[in-house]
Amino acid sequence: MSIEKSFSPTTSPSAPIKVDIFHSQYLIQPTEHLPADEIRELAAYLDGRLHEMSRKTSRDKFDIAIMVALQIAAQMCEDQKRFQQSIRHMIEELEKTIEGQSAPDSQ
Repeated sequence: MSIEKSFSPTTSPSAPIKVDIFHSQYLIQPTEHLPADEIRELAAYLDGRLHEMSRKTSRDKFDIAIMVALQIAAQMCEDQKRFQQSIRHMIEELEKTIEGQSAPDSQ
């Protein structure tokens, strides 16, 4: 059984593509920032995560989708914190380097 849904933003560099996610088909319009190959990759990733979760629980599709969405959101938050920490560390290192270069030579 397949439910066809369509998502299409206002600008369209190419034709909509069909992807299968967790036993449903979706037509998604590629954009300048999200080309067709990336949509397919994301859809395959999401489909895999949903199927993986469905093997672990007997909950309905909606509950499984919410659990996977929460897992993905948690991972994004963790990645963002790690990225921000890395940026802060690089800024600190740059500031130390700049301070070391601008300090007067003591000879």
